Amino acid sequence: MSQAKLGEALGVTAQQVQKYEKGQTPLAQVKLAKAAAALGTTISELTNARLTGGISEQVLAQLATPGSVELLTLYAQIGDARTRRALLLIVQSMTGGGISTPS
Repeated sequence: MSQAKLGEALGVTAQQVQKYEKGQTPLAQVKLAKAAAALGTTISELTNARLTGGISEQVLAQLATPGSVELLTLYAQIGDARTRRALLLIVQSMTGGGISTPS
């Protein structure tokens, strides 16, 4: 895959991808997840390393989904626990959700 094509997938320029490749610029975990997805591989295979900080590849892959970071940011701004719970129930009903929700 060309640097330009990967840059498109990451929302950056080919020059920025080159800086990531050379290690001149740090690559955020969310962008790393997007790069792995675009390249059809896992983060571990891409970096030859295991993730640190307790963030799984599954979570990073989910965060790479367009709009997920924005949705999570807005969700975290909801101060009322009942409102957050109601939103989760709405999303679960829309997706046939199979994950458990916090109380």
